[in-house]
Amino acid sequence: MNLDVDKTFGELYQSDDVVKALKELQQCLKTRDEARQWARNLSFLGPAADHPAHSDSDEAHDSASSSVLCLCSGRIGFHNAPTRDVLEVTHAFDFPNCRNYVAVSWTWPSDEDAHVAVRAPARYLVKTNDGLRDCNVPRNILSRAISYAAQYIVPFIWFDRECIVQEEPSQQWLGIQSMDIVYQRSSHPLGILQTRINTQAQLDLLARMVEGQHIPPTDLPALLELLQLIEQDKFFTRAWTLQESTSAGFDMRLLIQHEPNLTKPETLGFIEGEADFSLYEFYLAMSFAYAQVSIYDDEIDSQLQTQLYRTIDRLSSYMPLDGEKYEENLDSSEPDPDYRQVCNAAQALIYLKPRMNSHVSDRLAIMGNMCHYTLRLDTNEIVSNGYGFSICAFALAIFNGDLSLTRFSNGVDGECLAYSWGPQQNLSLAQLDWREDSELVRASPAKLHEKGLLLRGWLWKVDKFLAVDPSILQCLETSGKNDPTALVRGLLKQLMREKLLYAAQVLWYFTRHSVFGTWETSDHDKIPANLEDIFDLDTGNFAYCGDDKWVRSEADYRFFFEETGTGLDSSTIDHRETARRWKSNEWLWTMILQGTLPLGHRVSSTGVGIPPDAGLSAIFDVQQSSGSTQYVFLPSTILDTQLAYRRHKNTAIFWVVDLNDGKDSETGCMVVRGTGQMCHGYFQVAEADKPELFFFT
Repeated sequence: MNLDVDKTFGELYQSDDVVKALKELQQCLKTRDEARQWARNLSFLGPAADHPAHSDSDEAHDSASSSVLCLCSGRIGFHNAPTRDVLEVTHAFDFPNCRNYVAVSWTWPSDEDAHVAVRAPARYLVKTNDGLRDCNVPRNILSRAISYAAQYIVPFIWFDRECIVQEEPSQQWLGIQSMDIVYQRSSHPLGILQTRINTQAQLDLLARMVEGQHIPPTDLPALLELLQLIEQDKFFTRAWTLQESTSAGFDMRLLIQHEPNLTKPETLGFIEGEADFSLYEFYLAMSFAYAQVSIYDDEIDSQLQTQLYRTIDRLSSYMPLDGEKYEENLDSSEPDPDYRQVCNAAQALIYLKPRMNSHVSDRLAIMGNMCHYTLRLDTNEIVSNGYGFSICAFALAIFNGDLSLTRFSNGVDGECLAYSWGPQQNLSLAQLDWREDSELVRASPAKLHEKGLLLRGWLWKVDKFLAVDPSILQCLETSGKNDPTALVRGLLKQLMREKLLYAAQVLWYFTRHSVFGTWETSDHDKIPANLEDIFDLDTGNFAYCGDDKWVRSEADYRFFFEETGTGLDSSTIDHRETARRWKSNEWLWTMILQGTLPLGHRVSSTGVGIPPDAGLSAIFDVQQSSGSTQYVFLPSTILDTQLAYRRHKNTAIFWVVDLNDGKDSETGCMVVRGTGQMCHGYFQVAEADKPELFFFT
């Protein structure tokens, strides 16, 4: 398979080629049912079990990794094995659903001359039915993983080279397609770096970063050396370690060796010769290091400052993990133990671009694992058919309902091939660039038919263009500043006066969430979710009656929009649009300042199923057209209930469509065709208003 990401789709294919390729690739899809089953019945590497456990074997029952009853709970572990040099590989299904294992992420090939763990045996052997053989994992990597498992009282280690039957292609395929589940389910995912810290100063600096302790400006050159040393590790250059760390997430721990004679702070763990810290601690350490550098903007050499910022930025961006989302899960009343962060296709390909791996076709599995796709392509079949990587990646995303490689988010001009949602002629996958707004936008189901993608979604007719009351804009002129709170307050009152209550509630709901998220202060509970808690819907007068000492009247309304709840913020709209809390509303401010607000209501392909009082329940930034009615289509996606959460953005995820093709005669589904335009929007549908089937062509 060719890694043809540097060529545009227009250079690679004609429209007819795309139609043919997508149809054929759809026939190569497989579900992950068998792979999921495989990942729950793993083989493991552990101490040979032909010796009785020491009397302290009950320690395993007290470990965090064995807190859930499991068949492995009575097994001898590395911490109490009489010897660690003779190992065995358990059989699949011996320990069903076991999560008490160290899933090791490491780079192939490993440097055989690298240092081994302190007091490691000279040789590791694996017991088989045919006798003893050498272990397939390099001694330096295996010894360090065993030291880690012994420290944390984990009975098993999982290595792909030992725990996947390499001689069986079917087992290899299952292992490759379910690698993300292996690392996600592991109670102790571990990344082993081959960087080595040789000086006390470097070890102390690493500890200070992890602890969040002050770093004086005189130590910043040494900090740069340490960060560059870590950055050079091969762990950050391989595609497989990318998907393993993404799947394991911030729970993964990292090991960095140091000279055993150095004095190590407890912050870096208790494994002899190893600095041991979590990926989350590393993420926080990078943020702390960046903050430390920024303190000395005027005191340090500009070249040093630039190098530090760039190195920290690169180390922070090697994995697509969001610390805020991780913290939200940890802080929730019932944290999800199976929580994992997931990419969309565009993000996965951006992060994969600088990474290396041996077989191009494996990148499809890595992309699927990072995106947690349900459907996978049979790589053996598509390789034999001669398909290149780009069309396969596009097809894999589309068939999983991932729309991030369409016009949805790539910002590339040019016509689409074959379908209005098809690959764009001028797009190459190497062009994809990071967008902070990129999020999971999955349409489901998404199955290709002759007419196009059959999927569920909603359709709106934009048939009212509300003229914004001039007084809303005049108040900005009289106040002498562009006040976003005045725009929202004024527009809400106008919508209520004109009895456009659905649109008013939609505006308040999304403004509240996109600006505040779940923001709280010590002075008040969450910002009221219902508009009627803020305004009298009949009169439009301010009616908030909270306990807030600092919100007493409509004049204090703007305090809802302040970060601390104290003091007036005189920032202008232009200034605040650069901040995350206002960026998601940029399109809305633009529409208000232009004087027109497009409003839409739900329409149905069947004429039934829409509540009669649904009203104008959506706001879009489509342009008014004198020649035709505007229609907006949104495939049903996982953002339906999450669109308002913070960091969900300034991305245009709605398609402006035409309905000229009418309905499909066989299925009765309405056919919608994208016009090439996309728009932003806020919408609300009744709980009973389920998405309908459409052909998106």
